[in-house]
Amino acid sequence: MSETLRNIPIGTTAILTSLEGNPDFIRRLNEMGFLPGTKFKLLRRAPFGGPVEVSYGHTRIAFRPDASVTIHIHVLA
Repeated sequence: MSETLRNIPIGTTAILTSLEGNPDFIRRLNEMGFLPGTKFKLLRRAPFGGPVEVSYGHTRIAFRPDASVTIHIHVLA
């Protein structure tokens, strides 16, 4: 079973392995460069299912995790 963005602690560095679910939301994340193989760090998570902020390369993005999209990751040690 793979890890997901929903269940990792803040400050974790991971690699995005796959996105599944709502194709419009996935396309938007891909347009922002958040693609499978991207190494990123989880910076913040708002309470009550609010937005998350991740950084990768020289980019920071914040987005509200869509309940219909699962972001699969591989946590780096």
